[in-house]
Amino acid sequence: KKWMSYSTVEDCIKIPSAKKKKKPCIYVRGRNPKGLSQSESDFIRVILDGKVAVSGNIMTLIDATGTSKKIPCAYCFYKLFSDNPCLTSAPQLPATTLKDYCYASMFERCQELYESAELPAKTLAEGCYASMFMDCGNMRHVKPLPADKLAPACYKSMFENCISIATPQDRLPAIGAPASCYENMYRGCESITKAPFIAAPALQDHSCYGMFQGCQSLKHIKVALIQWGDGQTDSWVSGLPEEGQFECPNVLPEEFSNSRIPEGWEIVRY
Repeated sequence: KKWMSYSTVEDCIKIPSAKKKKKPCIYVRGRNPKGLSQSESDFIRVILDGKVAVSGNIMTLIDATGTSKKIPCAYCFYKLFSDNPCLTSAPQLPATTLKDYCYASMFERCQELYESAELPAKTLAEGCYASMFMDCGNMRHVKPLPADKLAPACYKSMFENCISIATPQDRLPAIGAPASCYENMYRGCESITKAPFIAAPALQDHSCYGMFQGCQSLKHIKVALIQWGDGQTDSWVSGLPEEGQFECPNVLPEEFSNSRIPEGWEIVRY
């Protein structure tokens, strides 16, 4: 491979013509030990022209080798590929040590992205996946989310308005549910028919605020909740079908509203 240096964010990189039947491609690496972006107002965004499949380890932009699994700073990959309607696949995101808002809005409004990236981190950081795939209208396949230690706003609006997702993860395994952790996570996902099992027995402020709002095909929700709390599930089942099944522990109070159990739904106790 012949490596070329680019020193400014305005540089335009042209993909060379392919030889024989091979698809044209380029390899990109970088040495950015302090991270790529620094804040909501100081960030780097890749602009793609034409359909492009991105692959390989995203951490090669940090250490050039892809060996590190530790994201160096908050907002590191913030909005990196956002607003690229021609992006068809996401790179590998192998980091297991995250920073606040490190992947926030990373693929927002990438309309041709059909599958979410694998996210292996077990311990999350504040806002790390916030709006990560928001408005990815053609996304159909969502990979498991194994994290068992959440942080405030970690999944906030992660898949909001992903209207083509029919089957999300099987479960959200975390026992703790910090403030706003699931807020608007699947809001507007109008094709979802079955929600992931929510393993948390108790919530905090806005933990599930608006979580399934507008999921007009959703007919099955299963939770481990043992109590309701003010401001924790506000509007979380607003705009759902008139009939469905709500599975919950025997001790959860039977309360019906857009902020509790959907009106008209069958309750199944366990």
